[in-house]
Amino acid sequence: LIAGRRSDEFSTSLETTGMLAVRFDPDSPFEMHRETALRGWCACQNQHPASDLEFPKLVLADDTRRTTLATATVGTSPLPLPASLPEICGAEVATAMDALRDHVATATNAFVRALDRLLLTSSSVDAASNPVLMRGNYQQAYTSIAALQAQATHLEHFHLYDKPPTTTSQQEQPQQYQESPKSLDWHIDAGLFLTFVPGWNCDSMDTDTSFWYQGEAVTFPRDSVIIMLGAGAQHWLDTPVPLKATKHAVQLQSGQRRAWYGMMTLVPDNALVQSHPERTFRDMQTAMSDHHETNQKQPVSIGCGAAVESTSTSTTSTTMSRRRLQHVQDPSQCNNQTQFFCWMSCLDIPEPDRIDAYLSEGLDLYCLDPAILASSGNSVSKAVEPCPFGVHNSNCLGQWVPTSPLVPGYDLQRNASNDLEPQFCYGGTSMYMDGFHWTHTVCIIYLFPEWILSSKGKVAIASIMTAFFGALLEFVIFQRRKTVSTMTAGYYRLAASAFFYGTQLTMGYFLMLVIMTYSGPLFMCTVLGLVGGHILFNSKDAFWGQRAALLAKKNGDNTTQRTEHGVPSDESRYGRLSTSLPLTNHHNKDGDLVDVDGETARQMSCCDQRLSTSSEEDAEVPEGITPCCQNDLA
Repeated sequence: LIAGRRSDEFSTSLETTGMLAVRFDPDSPFEMHRETALRGWCACQNQHPASDLEFPKLVLADDTRRTTLATATVGTSPLPLPASLPEICGAEVATAMDALRDHVATATNAFVRALDRLLLTSSSVDAASNPVLMRGNYQQAYTSIAALQAQATHLEHFHLYDKPPTTTSQQEQPQQYQESPKSLDWHIDAGLFLTFVPGWNCDSMDTDTSFWYQGEAVTFPRDSVIIMLGAGAQHWLDTPVPLKATKHAVQLQSGQRRAWYGMMTLVPDNALVQSHPERTFRDMQTAMSDHHETNQKQPVSIGCGAAVESTSTSTTSTTMSRRRLQHVQDPSQCNNQTQFFCWMSCLDIPEPDRIDAYLSEGLDLYCLDPAILASSGNSVSKAVEPCPFGVHNSNCLGQWVPTSPLVPGYDLQRNASNDLEPQFCYGGTSMYMDGFHWTHTVCIIYLFPEWILSSKGKVAIASIMTAFFGALLEFVIFQRRKTVSTMTAGYYRLAASAFFYGTQLTMGYFLMLVIMTYSGPLFMCTVLGLVGGHILFNSKDAFWGQRAALLAKKNGDNTTQRTEHGVPSDESRYGRLSTSLPLTNHHNKDGDLVDVDGETARQMSCCDQRLSTSSEEDAEVPEGITPCCQNDLA
């Protein structure tokens, strides 16, 4: 299919039956995932009473009970399965279901590429300008199946059919009264095409024979995915190849239980399915939903089946909200004109340039769960339940849907101004992911969720606090050296050192988190605060010792006061060497006087003095100071 080696057979199938089977490579895990997913879906019904399952249920025309797990794919991005599925049916089953969805998506994408290739090669239009297959109500031109696929929301259903056994009274009836209606009567799906896997008999390993085509049961290879054209492919597309929609039915045997999965590929909501008068796919959905309420028998359905609970698609805008790494507390922190508040975030409004048009069409913007909207028959009240104010739920998205009388739409005028005056920043993030920012389009979350720097004043205050905090860290380091150096050796000295060290580490990590926001102003203030504190609390060592030496020299004393060992009494112990000492000799280990140069003499004198000082003098050395004699160690 992907290579296009059987293009003639491919074209013939689409023109005659509208149906083909795509087989996977023998090494593919498709069969294993199909069995695990569908067998597990059967077992899930056995393990839990029907009243306990959290999935929609429907009784079909022949009394078959159908339980549906519904989700959707937006463009080519799948929405997640219900979060409760692993708990209800098991993690292995949930994983296999997702894997099966991926297999079907692979087959779907391969079919789309093959169909686009067929339509392009069969078209009389120059290949440089692709033919327009479909148009939108605002003159959008869709020139490929892939373009239609990318802009639509596609339905996915895991169905579980359970037909009760025939009763004794029914068995005793004459043959003409035993003819029961089909579980799903003859119908054509109202979409581009349906991709599904062969059904699975829950109670036996027999091949499923419940799919009917042209008056008889049809079986499919177990290692295949079946693609079946719908009404959209035959009637909505302007194609050079006559595509045929497949009319089919589903008939279960008495007492049969069957699991099934399929995905219906649809068209964008604004795509025109009728020219005179103009009618969009959204209009058709609304009309079909209304028709369902009074008549359950219809020849065309969305999805596979004629029940509104499982066949209606989400009447939503096809442009989904782009995910943004912003976390905010309430709608006032979004601009509510190009963004709106949803799942504790400021999300982009779908197609903000068409807000007035959507409102005039009777649509409203809602923060809702698209999977629940699709599975509940477009019930806005049910779809918004998982997305209440103040709840963080990444499944929630912004969508335009028909206004519900029970649920008000999002107020896009909250805190809005006529001149669209921009705010200082929007939303909030604890880290810019694309490097340093010097201006803040997205607000910085400063260490704690409540501290959002949403104005210039708050940024200025945070910058000053950061610089002060850096200087304070240097003070803690200085105080640690000073305090510990004056304490006698013992547990108290160790405890004091540990306390200062813990405080130093805590403050240091707080500053590290500030730097990790990648905010340019906060980074600079962190560095300035640390450098400023270092200068402030180390100025005594840097300047006062030098001032004392200058005063001594000014008084005519060219030799620094020495200890009995002939070295400076204070400075050398702290690693400070005086260049004014004219030392030219020194005693070696044997006590002999040897000639050395001035630098070596200074270093040797320093080390000799350090080795000979008492423990009391050693206690006066500030912690962290390196004795000068250690500078010589290799």
